[in-house]
Amino acid sequence: MSMAVLNWLKVLHLLAVLTAVSGAVAQLFILSKYRHGSKAEAEASEKAALSIFRAMAFPGVMAAFVLGLALAMVMGRFAEPWVHAKLTLALIWVVLAHMQLRGSKRMVTLRTAGDSTALEKTKSVQINISRGVAVLILIIVYFAVFRLDAF
Repeated sequence: MSMAVLNWLKVLHLLAVLTAVSGAVAQLFILSKYRHGSKAEAEASEKAALSIFRAMAFPGVMAAFVLGLALAMVMGRFAEPWVHAKLTLALIWVVLAHMQLRGSKRMVTLRTAGDSTALEKTKSVQINISRGVAVLILIIVYFAVFRLDAF
């Protein structure tokens, strides 16, 4: 494989990760900031969080995962232990992103239905998942930067 193709794969992977992280952080910020705001602010924040997650975070996570797999295959890195750890954490991130997308859709539906108790519980779960994703992202970046071969 040519070095130019490999470099483009790396750039695209990095852009996908940045898109996913930006969307996840924006969703966490919006949901947290307007959690106890007026009904109109809360409703608008839930719709905005869903839009941001649909447009940025979820496609970014999926693209980053696929491009990361492609990079690992092209570079022949599957034998390295840190890659296994990073891929496992990335797969967990994919699952959490799917849960976040479903939860965001559920929040909008519950707001429309007027079920404030279930809505508050769902929003709390969404915020906690987003916080967990933030920690997970930091751990993944740590593995990517330091490439721990001491397993």
